[in-house]
Amino acid sequence: MLGGAHIIFSNGLASNLTSNPISGFILGALTHHLVDALPHIDLNILNKKTKGEEFNLYQLPLKIQIIVLLELILGIFFAFYFFVYLNNKNIALVTSIMLGSITPDILTMFFSKQISKYELGKKYLNFHKNFHFKLKSFNKNYIILIALIELFILFLSLAFFKASLKFI
Repeated sequence: MLGGAHIIFSNGLASNLTSNPISGFILGALTHHLVDALPHIDLNILNKKTKGEEFNLYQLPLKIQIIVLLELILGIFFAFYFFVYLNNKNIALVTSIMLGSITPDILTMFFSKQISKYELGKKYLNFHKNFHFKLKSFNKNYIILIALIELFILFLSLAFFKASLKFI
């Protein structure tokens, strides 16, 4: 899943479970791994050479890098608008969940060489890679199905968020 989708999903799940920014960060990171195990669109299925492998953002074409950045900005904007502006969630909480939800990918995509120097870092990178949903074959129809599943997951997370507001 790209960063914006992680941000929206994590805030949809975690923003009603805690009001503490520290636990929000932790819940954001945990929900990142939860949703990574589900079928979703990811950068490693856009490039046949990196299918099922971890890679750095720098390895991708500039067009893909721009799409990733725009999707991230859209996710951040949507999170602040939907959770903070429309639903009066604490901005520090939403921000901490947001940061927690993208930290695993930031560590993997930008700092994997530095982290892999340490035993705990290697174990975490392997955990993230092995926990991740893997596409077994590259098929355009399969990618469309996965995109629909991802949209459904995002819809469910927002529906869960709205429903949980009634119970608080």
